[in-house]
Amino acid sequence: MDQSYFTIKQVADVLECKEHTARMLLNVAGANPRLSEYNLNMNEVVARQTILDLASMRADGRIGRKLTKLLGTWSTEN
Repeated sequence: MDQSYFTIKQVADVLECKEHTARMLLNVAGANPRLSEYNLNMNEVVARQTILDLASMRADGRIGRKLTKLLGTWSTEN
């Protein structure tokens, strides 16, 4: 699966967190343009590169592992 953009809903679902938390994490990773943490819209999209950046920042933990599954770069079958 190779997508250029993902929705906030996809990110929040895979991280098992609230939309607000997903937006905060993506902003820390450098979302450009910066995501509003108050104007919520689950269909808003974020660039794959931002998710890659967040996954690499959190590579040693749960967030990094879950995001690599979303990105399709890791499989439980490997």
